[in-house]
Amino acid sequence: MRAVYVALAAAYVVAALVVASYGVTGYSFPSMNMENVFTWIAVVFLVLLGYEVARNRREILEIILEIFRRRPARDKDYTPRISTLGLIFLAMLPVLLAVILERNREERGLMNIGTGVQSNISEPVSALPGNLTAPLASSTGTSVGGSLVGVFAPLPLVLLGFAVLVALSLLLAYREALGERKEALGAPQILVKEELKASLTRIEDYPEGDVRLEIVRLYNSLCNAVNEKGARLEKSWTAREIMRFLSDTMPFIPARPLEKLTELFELALYSRRPLTERDRENAVRSLREILSAIDSAER
Repeated sequence: MRAVYVALAAAYVVAALVVASYGVTGYSFPSMNMENVFTWIAVVFLVLLGYEVARNRREILEIILEIFRRRPARDKDYTPRISTLGLIFLAMLPVLLAVILERNREERGLMNIGTGVQSNISEPVSALPGNLTAPLASSTGTSVGGSLVGVFAPLPLVLLGFAVLVALSLLLAYREALGERKEALGAPQILVKEELKASLTRIEDYPEGDVRLEIVRLYNSLCNAVNEKGARLEKSWTAREIMRFLSDTMPFIPARPLEKLTELFELALYSRRPLTERDRENAVRSLREILSAIDSAER
């Protein structure tokens, strides 16, 4: 997938450079005047900005998801990072767009002036011989309007290409994040799901069973699943620290029911108070929510 993305990025750069050389008479290397220099600077800037967007696509996707609150943050202290160069390019983008709009406004004004000049010149020279009239009018129109159209015509197309590149980058970042999420649903997920189902069955079908024992057993099974994945839990960690670690290591487990199970685990392990029927219902509800989230992630 990355090879395809690199090919698309290279094609965008080539297309931007080719389009930037377009003129009224066809494709040609632009003359070195201020308008053409500005056009090339804008094109190069957009190419570099597109590269930065592509390189930081995951961070940009994280920021968008956090802004729209599509999912909770993985960690309260987590902050997506973008390179300094990328931030500079993103900050300069509104300035570039404003300059482009201003230059296009000036272009339209000059073209209107050129049209008026051409019409004024054509009237007095109409009395001249016919072989002199057409060249004079043609050269006047080309010098005023044609060069400006040739200079600024590629910018809208380059902006469109940049928008397409940004959309492809975000789509690729989303597919990468989705692939990593599915990869996390590996062997530990099978063990966790089986243990969750077994615990749910025992708690639901055998009301006289020991809910305290089942909750402690379930929490220990979740910890064992993390250990089998290669991560090691510290013995000195509290139940809350274990909960945060489980949430980060196995993102397919929703935070709210896991927090509720942690509260029941603390109550079952450290309190002598008997667990009530309400505690049993909370445990069943939390187990069902976690199983439902795992089933949704598997689809």
